[in-house]
Amino acid sequence: MKRLGWIGLALIFAAASAAAAWTLYRFPPVEWPFYPRCMFHQISGCLCPGCGSLRAIHLLLHGQLQTAVLHVVFGAHLKRLDFVAA
Repeated sequence: MKRLGWIGLALIFAAASAAAAWTLYRFPPVEWPFYPRCMFHQISGCLCPGCGSLRAIHLLLHGQLQTAVLHVVFGAHLKRLDFVAA
């Protein structure tokens, strides 16, 4: 790591993050089968926070903030609290 340096490591991380974001932007997790299957969902039938987070990041990359919040488990709880407060 000393040879590569912190700047090189940061550039590799930025390139990998950009490639992951582009893949998630271009290929929706619901429609493409190359995303890993959630074992929790397959066993229990319930959606886990990881599944919702993957779909939420896809929606955030497309600028759909409200829909993205609904896909996250904590967002669903916040929505309930907002409904109770109103």
